[in-house]
Amino acid sequence: MALDYKYTNNKVLGSKFYEEGQLQKALLFFKRANSYPDSKYDADFLIDFGLLYEELNQYEEALVRFNQAIEADPEEARAFYCIGMLYDNVKEYKKAIDYYKRAIELDKYYEEAYFFLASCCDLVGDKEDAVKYYKKALEIDSEDFWCLVNLGSIYEEQDHNETALEYFMKAVEVDQTHYMVLFNLGVVLNKMKNFKRATEYYRRAIMCNVKYPYSFLNLALIYKNEKNYTEALRIIEDGISNNPRKSFLHYHKGCLLIRLNQYDDAKRAFNIAVGLHPDFIDYINEDEELSEFIENEKEWYEQLSM
Repeated sequence: MALDYKYTNNKVLGSKFYEEGQLQKALLFFKRANSYPDSKYDADFLIDFGLLYEELNQYEEALVRFNQAIEADPEEARAFYCIGMLYDNVKEYKKAIDYYKRAIELDKYYEEAYFFLASCCDLVGDKEDAVKYYKKALEIDSEDFWCLVNLGSIYEEQDHNETALEYFMKAVEVDQTHYMVLFNLGVVLNKMKNFKRATEYYRRAIMCNVKYPYSFLNLALIYKNEKNYTEALRIIEDGISNNPRKSFLHYHKGCLLIRLNQYDDAKRAFNIAVGLHPDFIDYINEDEELSEFIENEKEWYEQLSM
């Protein structure tokens, strides 16, 4: 069946504006195209129309278009994948899982569907299926960075540290400058008591992203455990200079200052921590490390607790 040239022209113009990021103009021409009967048989167009609505945060309209794409072509895996993404984005993970699985049934090489299916399984606590589907994605693309990182993270959570290390090392071969895999390598090596290498990876993570405060915290804690309080404090202060509103950094600064007998500075650090996050008063109260300090500074602590 020959397509109506007016339908084709409007579709082409809509696609052009969509690619250029002119979403409202794209919407205008896609709506015009959608008014022609030919549109209901064009699954590719309907998917693109749905993606445009999704980008405009009009999820109900997007869902209508994706379902129309399935009516136009029930074997179109991308339409099922797109519906899965819609549910994924609004945290309806179990519904998303069903649609990702259908996409995979239709296209067994759909790597993105395997990846996000694995992610949803992980989020609902099904670690076994998460591992299975991440590995299926890796069969299609062995250098999928986030697949490797996420698999490593699941194994690290389960204390399968050697296996986690293996996946993180593969990920760092793909991208040596992403702070997240460098941080994760620090975590797993620290758990394996390889503190020297853990320190190296935390420092590399900091070099790649000074705005990720947990790299500073974990690195400082290694030095704190080694009783090198001066170096631990230097690292925490560096973290604070780059992340001044992270309350936990100020809290740990206070703990280190107590170790260094700098009590007035410690109180100022705790004041900042509680000012940023009032719940830290509970941490201070429950931290056995601080019990003697609180006992000696009752007046200050009572004022902090008010």
